[in-house]
Amino acid sequence: MPNALLPARLLAQLRDLPALPDAACRDLPGLWDDALPDEDDEDREHRLRLAVRACRTCPARAGCAALAAAHRPRDLWGVWAAQVHNGPEDLRRAPRGAGAA
Repeated sequence: MPNALLPARLLAQLRDLPALPDAACRDLPGLWDDALPDEDDEDREHRLRLAVRACRTCPARAGCAALAAAHRPRDLWGVWAAQVHNGPEDLRRAPRGAGAA
C-alpha cells in the first residue's frame, strides 16, 4: 500500500469510531498504559488494578470497547474497557485481585 493512501484509509476508519468525551482516562493517560519507565512489576500491577476498577464504572466503557474492537488485538497495549492488553502477546491477563468485569 502506498504511503499516500495510509492517512486517507486511517481517517476513514477513525471517522466511524466513537468519541469518548466522558472517558475516565481522558485526564489520566499514564494510568492506562501497559508499562511506565522505571516501574517495577508490583507498581505496574497496582496501577493497572486501579485502571481496571476505574474502567468498570466509566460512562464511556461501551464506546471504549467498540474502539478496542476496531483494532487488531496485537495493536492494543494497556487497559481498554476494563481489559488488560499486552500488545503482541495479547495475554489479556488482569492484574491479580482485579476480579471479573
